[in-house]
Amino acid sequence: MLTQYLLAPGLFEPPDSEYDGHFPHLDMLLSRSDHVVEKKDGFESFLCSHFDVSPPPNQDLPSASLMLSAEGGEPLSDNWAVVAPVRLHVDRDRLLLIPLPLDDVERSDVDRLRKAFNQHFSDDGLELITDFPCNWYLRLQQPRQLTTSSLAQVAGRTLDPFLPAGADAGWLRRLLNESQMLLHSLEIEGFNSLWIWGVGQLPEAVRCHFGELSGDNLLLRGLQANAVPGCRGEARLMVKDAPQQAVESGDQQQWLRAIEDLDATIEELLKALSNGSIRKIILQDGSGNSFHYRSFMRFRLWRSRFNIKEFMNKSAGWGFGGRGNEHQL
Repeated sequence: MLTQYLLAPGLFEPPDSEYDGHFPHLDMLLSRSDHVVEKKDGFESFLCSHFDVSPPPNQDLPSASLMLSAEGGEPLSDNWAVVAPVRLHVDRDRLLLIPLPLDDVERSDVDRLRKAFNQHFSDDGLELITDFPCNWYLRLQQPRQLTTSSLAQVAGRTLDPFLPAGADAGWLRRLLNESQMLLHSLEIEGFNSLWIWGVGQLPEAVRCHFGELSGDNLLLRGLQANAVPGCRGEARLMVKDAPQQAVESGDQQQWLRAIEDLDATIEELLKALSNGSIRKIILQDGSGNSFHYRSFMRFRLWRSRFNIKEFMNKSAGWGFGGRGNEHQL
């Protein structure tokens, strides 16, 4: 049976929960499908679970190594972390983290930061690499027992619940603090801190259970590149991460456009379901919520039709929903 998985992180996390939007095909699928909840620690963990990749005990999910390989780097046996420029913003009694797109950082400032960082932390066995288009990376000479939160998880939110944990959490917190002081001394505009996450080595085993993958997500590309013996199977996986990108940037209009595009994708999948090209659609939001839809479910006319906003309000007790106004500064 050919199953189409559709993974859409950020689906239930509009930067501003006060909006008007109707997405007929998405709303219909949510209203009439079977809802299954499985606890996951964010989109990266959920995506990696599809490839049988999980973090070692008391350690981080090795997202950095996988994404580095997708960008053409060679992780080898080194330990890596993702490094992102961010702005920490004090909002009353909260400290919010706002990501900064790499394209918004002047190349000369990037070069100054890399040189100063590598000089400052050379004795700690750290090397900042800024040559790749999608991410900055940190090479670590020794493994660290850490659990971190991805940029997508913490973007626009109160920082405290997402601080690193684990045996080496103190080391990483000191690194973040020293990086802030280094940035202050360099007087680089636009961001005042770094966020470091996804620490670890390239996983030994990556297994792909899908015959077809689609989506330009960097982590997906890294998993595909490292899958042995390759991608095989009848199921298909499509990753639409534009809603998550909008959540990271706090752009409500971008999020609405992303959901409109998702709705159009679902329309095409429903047509494929009708003509028998696929037998089942599984829509997943990346935080553990799955919506299983088969063709006969269109006859569940007794179920009320409601839009995605009403669905989020209805299902608030299931542990997901919008981010409120945390993005609004």
